[in-house]
Amino acid sequence: MSGSVETSFRRAIRGGVEHQQLVELQSVLDSVILSSATDRWYFSLFSSGDFSVKEVRLAIDNMVLPSHDVPTRWVKFIPIKINVFMWRARRDCLPTRHNLAHKGVSLESLSCPICSLETEDIHHLLFSCSLAQEVLKRVCRWWDLDYQLWSSFSEWETWLSSIRLTVHIKSILEGVFYVSWWFIWGFRNRFIFEDIKPVRSRLFDDIVSSSFLWCNSRTVQIRMMKKANSTIRQRNQKSEWEEEKEIMRVGLLVPEGFLLSHNLIFSGVTVPSSEGSPKKA
Repeated sequence: MSGSVETSFRRAIRGGVEHQQLVELQSVLDSVILSSATDRWYFSLFSSGDFSVKEVRLAIDNMVLPSHDVPTRWVKFIPIKINVFMWRARRDCLPTRHNLAHKGVSLESLSCPICSLETEDIHHLLFSCSLAQEVLKRVCRWWDLDYQLWSSFSEWETWLSSIRLTVHIKSILEGVFYVSWWFIWGFRNRFIFEDIKPVRSRLFDDIVSSSFLWCNSRTVQIRMMKKANSTIRQRNQKSEWEEEKEIMRVGLLVPEGFLLSHNLIFSGVTVPSSEGSPKKA
């Protein structure tokens, strides 16, 4: 920067502190190089220097929103509302007492309303709470699996990936766990806000019946596929590819399992056996 900044002052600089401040100011200005270009606004957040609402929004989201490397998992055998609930739960976006307090909401207590042993965060509510452990143990016993004590979704996903089941059956099992967590969250809300407390002993039965209803409505039993297969061949005498397209059109080409592949018998629900005859749990 040419010239001295001292020439722009209304009076001469005295010695002492003023002189020292002038020296420091001059050393800073000496490194400044002014160009002959027209002055413009420069957005220092990005190298281009151009302001963009989109880029600002992305920068704010990166600082505020939680980041997750694990992609979102969607299970097609359960309703969308439960998939959305699990999407929020995995990102710790549910209004647990810990999250409410973090957002500045005044609460009488941060303890779990069900067990009152620990602070209610998402991992305690869905994994460590006595209610969650009881429900998950019964789910594993129902599916004839060894129960493990999980403390996070990552530990549970590691356990799920290690199970020796077909892809379709494992997806249904994942959906059953989602349904279980959804009912645990609903039980927690009713326990807090309703005058009549929910019955704890009925929780698992509700999980079983709802899992059966939702998964069965989104899958088709083997006998229905065989019947449709035989009918299409006898009446239309189509090729295998045309037959497969016809099955897809009427909604019959879906994964087997849940009912016949594992011959699961739900409590209080009539379920066809592998021979086609109904059984009562």
